[in-house]
Amino acid sequence: MNTVILFLTLFCVLSYNFVDAQDECKEQFNKFKKTWQELTEDGNAPECYKENGLERFKSTGEEADDKRKYRELKEHMNNLPSENQKIIKDCYKQIGKMVMEKMGEELSKECMEKMKEFGEKWKKEAES
Repeated sequence: MNTVILFLTLFCVLSYNFVDAQDECKEQFNKFKKTWQELTEDGNAPECYKENGLERFKSTGEEADDKRKYRELKEHMNNLPSENQKIIKDCYKQIGKMVMEKMGEELSKECMEKMKEFGEKWKKEAES
């Protein structure tokens, strides 16, 4: 699984409930999104987060606004040279790793798959 895509998608859907998952996955997902929000709000995110202006794409919790931000992020990424795209993807990957370290546990493979499915569904809705 491409974790960069997963983290980019999760970044945009952090404010949504993971209602289709089993309780264990829902709990893991909620912990992941809470930790992600804390990391990016407390200024503990890596320098690349600010350097690349990624806070402007941060989830607000308002579905319409978050879908708009997701489209803007996607457009922004498509307009960047591949070298800069890699820098941003690496930044999101680094944030994801920091979240996992702070959580102190790995997400189960089953829950990662469910989160990926949820993210893909949300992504399709955001693009329509």
